[in-house]
Amino acid sequence: MTGVERPTGAPEGAPWRHLFNVYLKGAPLRRLGLLTDLNGGLEPNTFGLSGWFAASGAARVELYRWLFLAARGSWVREQRGAGASGVAAPILLPYASDDPTQWFAAGTFTLDLRPVPDHIAIKLELRHDRARQPAFFRGQIDAEGLANARAQNTLTLGLHAWF
Repeated sequence: MTGVERPTGAPEGAPWRHLFNVYLKGAPLRRLGLLTDLNGGLEPNTFGLSGWFAASGAARVELYRWLFLAARGSWVREQRGAGASGVAAPILLPYASDDPTQWFAAGTFTLDLRPVPDHIAIKLELRHDRARQPAFFRGQIDAEGLANARAQNTLTLGLHAWF
């Protein structure tokens, strides 16, 4: 995909941004599902060359018809010309500082219980996020409400239903 993405009057000019994406999904064994997604992009602008690379992968194992274990991870890295605003960072890394190199990574483990296999799922997820710069909140937050931690852990219990 390619096209101009910056708003009119952006200091970076009206450069063409180029996106490349590869997505693979498969089930090498009957009870094992795998997927990976790789994408990257380039944007030559008035500040130099900006770009990003992102990778994610996931695996899901069906232990029983009603019980699954899953793991997934993702990583995003952005490099931008000095003074340029981010390409991927405004969406994925809203804290992005003046540092032209940013990265963000996440890993999630899921226990997926399906008491009514074709209609209800109860999911318990443990997620760990980490970033190069503070992007999360921990402890006392200052009056400006700025992120003050480079990592966080999240535990989520969810109920999903479909008909």
